[in-house]
This record gives sequence, structure tokens and C-alpha cells, in this order.
Amino acid sequence: PPVSWLDALGLAMTSIRRRRARTALTALGVALGSALLVALGSVGSAAESRAVEHLGQGLPVGAIKVAPARPAFLQLNSDEFETRGAHAIDAATISRVQALPGVSGVLPVQAAPVLAVPPTGGSYPAVMLGTDLAAGDLPVTVLAGRLPAPSSATEVAVAPSYVTRAHPGGSPVDALGDRLAVAEAKVVGAPPGAPMVRWFQAVVVGVISEQFAQADLLVPLGQTQAAHAWQGVQQDGSYDPDSPYQQLIVVTTGLDQVHRVRQELYDLGYASAAPEHVLGAVLRYLHAVSYTHLRAHETGRN
Repeated sequence: PPVSWLDALGLAMTSIRRRRARTALTALGVALGSALLVALGSVGSAAESRAVEHLGQGLPVGAIKVAPARPAFLQLNSDEFETRGAHAIDAATISRVQALPGVSGVLPVQAAPVLAVPPTGGSYPAVMLGTDLAAGDLPVTVLAGRLPAPSSATEVAVAPSYVTRAHPGGSPVDALGDRLAVAEAKVVGAPPGAPMVRWFQAVVVGVISEQFAQADLLVPLGQTQAAHAWQGVQQDGSYDPDSPYQQLIVVTTGLDQVHRVRQELYDLGYASAAPEHVLGAVLRYLHAVSYTHLRAHETGRN
């Protein structure tokens, strides 16, 4: 007669009671095997995250840097900028790039040369960078304090180099609250031999790492736009031989879209940089290592 499920359950329980040690070892082996699979998966994921973070140089995953220059013929075969002549980045460029398929965000970066004067005395030439501080997922590491308010004209974040100058031996926190004077020299229209300078004062509200385009000072975009207007650098690029914007950071919807977006940027006539080739090679290596470990574990279990 067929065995009922109750009879089968009884036989199983009897077998377990008779072979308790063997059953315990089997259960332990299954548990250890499952834990190892999870651990290997976690190690692989952590390694991939570290690789993306390191090779991305602090930028969001899938980010591309765009230069105000035309791409060389072999640009798409390189992860670095390959250029052949200037091509200004302006407001029209930003609109076109924002409309590209696979793009989730565009962050313009505008630079102005200034002279920074800490309250402790002394002065030093600095690069003041402005960007849209209201944008999400900013590629900025805050070491102390916070970023300036997006519409503020009186707040600034400084790089660690400022802390070294103004607070020797101090920490980033020591710079918070400093009143920093910034001088902007007029570039176009100043009388010969008599440079014209405009000053503004700002409170240091944060200290950032120097990963973000090697900024000495980070301010809202409106601050550098005002600096450009005073210095004689026009938004249409008519007086700026480089570009109204010195860089775009284009955030794609994922790593799988990076090459496609770089191709679109190439067609628009712009050089770009992204670690797509080296990152792809690293991720393939990590996948191969994880697969080899899993296969070895399965072979040992069988």
C-alpha cells in the first residue's frame, strides 16, 4: 500500500533520532555552505563598490566629465580627454546634453581666478569654482560643516589647503566660521597699469576635499557668474578664450549607458573622460574571481 505523508514523516523523525550526529553535521554543512555563498557575494559586491568609487575619483557612478574642447579621432577608445581644439561649453550646450538619452543630470562647473585673504593674514591665489549646489548627488566630500546655501552670496566652502594656511596644525573644524575676503581682479576693461579689484566677504561654512575639480573655494554658481560679469568674462564666451563653463559633469542612468552617452557627446563635438574601459576590465576580473570561488566551493561540496 502507498505510504501516507504521516508515515513518511514518522520514518524521517525516526531516522533523525537514530542518526543525530550525522543529521547535525549535515545541517551544519548546509548552513556553512549558505553562509559562504552569502559571504562571497558580499565580498564581490564590496570589491565592485570600492572599484567604482576609486576609479570614479569621487564622482557618482556612471559620471562623465566633459571638457570645453573638440574630441580627437580616437577619443572613444580612451578613458581620458583626447582633444583637438577649443569648443566652448555654454547654456545651449547644457540644454542639449540634458536632452540626451541616458542622461539623468548635468552639473556645470564655472571657474574664476581670485585672491583669497584669510582672517589670520596673508593672501594666496585661488580658483573659485561655482556650480549648482541645489543639484542632487553632488560629487563633493564634506570634511566639516556643510556646503554653501544654493542662493547665498555670503557663504563659501574651502579646501584643506586653506586650513593649512589659516590654521597650521589645526583640523577642518577650526576653519568653520572664518570670515574670508575674496578679491576679483578685472580682466577686461581695466586701465593699463591700474588693475581694478572687487572684494566680497564670505563666511566659511564648510571644508571639502580637493577631489571636486581641484577647487580652492566652492561657491554657488551665481557667485562665479557675478565674478565673470565683473571680470569681463561673458556668458556667451565672446571674451573667454577657454569657455564660460570649464567643465560639465554628466551623470548617466547607469554604467551601461556611459559609452552611449560619450558617443552622443562625441557627435556634439565635445571631448569627454570616464573610466569606462579600465572599470569594465576591473569588474570583469572581479566577476571571474567570484565565479572561480563559487565553482571551487561547489566542487568541494560535491
